[in-house]
Amino acid sequence: MGTMAAQPGLRRELWLASGAVQPAWRFLGRGFNSTSWPAWVDGPNSTALFDSGAAPTAHQACPYPGVFRDAVTFGSGHAKGFLFPDNSYDIANTDDYWIEGIINAPNAGGQVLVRSSLQFYLSGTTIAMYWADASPGPVIPGIVGAGWLDFMVGHNRSVNHADGFRSFVNGIAVGTPANYYSKATTVDLPWRIGQDASGGYGMNGSIAYLALYKGAGLISDADPVGEMTTLAAERSRHMRCRKV
Repeated sequence: MGTMAAQPGLRRELWLASGAVQPAWRFLGRGFNSTSWPAWVDGPNSTALFDSGAAPTAHQACPYPGVFRDAVTFGSGHAKGFLFPDNSYDIANTDDYWIEGIINAPNAGGQVLVRSSLQFYLSGTTIAMYWADASPGPVIPGIVGAGWLDFMVGHNRSVNHADGFRSFVNGIAVGTPANYYSKATTVDLPWRIGQDASGGYGMNGSIAYLALYKGAGLISDADPVGEMTTLAAERSRHMRCRKV
């Protein structure tokens, strides 16, 4: 009788029509220490705690398996966040991007999950997306108050219609696609995790995993919706595997 092959865990790289794409940065909750948050293999060596208030708490339980079992938990109110050392990891105007994470955001309103020139802002039961110097973009529903989940956002910025943008929760497309391709920004900022650009709007929730992939031509121009939909289902499924 044969043996069942182990189901592969989450790959470090994205497998796309453009080829294998390595992450710009990735962070695991279990990597946080009392003063900094070193990247998981990729990205800055460390992001330092920034601003006043309570420091995040390490080793909070997350129901996802393997390396995702530990999370960083941000306290209520004006808690400290993490600031990247420089702006070299920001998204350029010519970049497509893919952002993915495993989070628990129990409380609505007035909080920032992650921020550079592009901001993910908790608003009601959604995450609202903003460019630093442009009008608000689309929202990702079903995030706040839904417990632990994985979310993904993909954006092909050269596709001249709404099919250039998709958001996913637990591998399933959510929300109404927005005509978001044309948004651009002249602001180039270091990333922050858990705060906005001025150090305010501290997050109240937990992060077990957060990653950014970016680059010109990253997502297919021929079939962006199909590629992003397939990728989201695969990534979500592998985040839930035991072997990572």
